[in-house]
Amino acid sequence: MARPLNKRQLADAVAHLRARDAAFVPILDYVGPCAFEARTDHFTALADIIAAQQVSKYAAVSIRQKLRDRYGDPIDLAKIARARDEGLRACSLSGAKITSLREIARAVVRGEFDFATLDALDDAAAIERLVALKGIGRWTAEIYLMFVLGRPDIFPIGDVALRKLMRQVYGLAEDAPPPAYLAVAEAWAPYRTVASWYLYAWINRRRAEARRVNAGMPETLV
Repeated sequence: MARPLNKRQLADAVAHLRARDAAFVPILDYVGPCAFEARTDHFTALADIIAAQQVSKYAAVSIRQKLRDRYGDPIDLAKIARARDEGLRACSLSGAKITSLREIARAVVRGEFDFATLDALDDAAAIERLVALKGIGRWTAEIYLMFVLGRPDIFPIGDVALRKLMRQVYGLAEDAPPPAYLAVAEAWAPYRTVASWYLYAWINRRRAEARRVNAGMPETLV
């Protein structure tokens, strides 16, 4: 059975990144200790990932909140399984996302899919099992493995935001091909999940600090 990242592995991952990639050290120092923690609300987490497909961060946050307001927190899988289009559309979900979310919920209700079975699969098999579900592509599956299953060495190369961050840190060209990103990430293995988490945390903290500065609020007061 594959186990999610634990505190010892997180410490090992940080030491590994510090030793293997000099360009990554300022990010480690800026973000500080790794606060990664795998989620345990499997269906809600997957719904959140689906909500984030091909929309801005702020749109995703809005959709997620609407789903919780209407279907509970954690999201009630059985209610989604029998939800009508109108209710799901009121949460700002596209037609494709409505179909995907409802069909996954129904597959669980019918006993055709069990989130717990993913724990026993290796990364490749777990991804294959997830992409067999309606509306789940490789990016969604990889993000699920990272943030829900807590797999240590996932690198979601299809993530546009992650590639943009890597271009900023490593000076990659705008039209850099996938092998260029893979070559950079090779130094992070076998902890590419943790490196990706740090990049996300890095930009989120920078944005938060910029908002505080723009609002004229001293950092010590927020």
